[in-house]
Amino acid sequence: MRFFELLKENKEITDQDLQQLEVYADRLFASLGIDIEFSKHFKDRVNDPRNQKPITMAELTRLFKQVYKQHGKPIAQLGPDAEAVMKDMRTDVNIPFALQWDGQELDLVAKTIMRKSNFATPNPEFAVENFADGKVKGKSRPGRVKRAGASCKGSVTSLRAKAKKSSGEKAKMYHWCANMKSGRQNS
Repeated sequence: MRFFELLKENKEITDQDLQQLEVYADRLFASLGIDIEFSKHFKDRVNDPRNQKPITMAELTRLFKQVYKQHGKPIAQLGPDAEAVMKDMRTDVNIPFALQWDGQELDLVAKTIMRKSNFATPNPEFAVENFADGKVKGKSRPGRVKRAGASCKGSVTSLRAKAKKSSGEKAKMYHWCANMKSGRQNS
């Protein structure tokens, strides 16, 4: 069975699954001189019923991938004997880890894992935000109409007239206001 086929299944995570995840994460972090390892406690805790909802391979893969993208270099700069936590804000998965120098490269040893929303630690936290690419989806930015210098006050007809007289972002906001007032759906 291929690695990405494992991600689609929602089952207990086996030692073989963790070995495949380790190979995947090693390839990601290799450019930073970091080798990923899982402690025995991590392997015991990954399928623990205290996690409420079982932790999946997809969640673990996403977490390692996003931590590498967003925090890879700062983690490598922590140096040996440092401890920190990887946090996935969307799934509440937390992985405390330690960095150890093995004579050739840094080993990132994942000590344990748990699904807990209010996980507290004195160590640095490397959080992965809710969206995979870290960007706010769509154009949902509160205050966008006001910042553009537009106003949603007035009738649909008057808003359309203002949109014709305006340009750029201000015109878009007048159109948006008119569409919201008339009940049109965004395309």
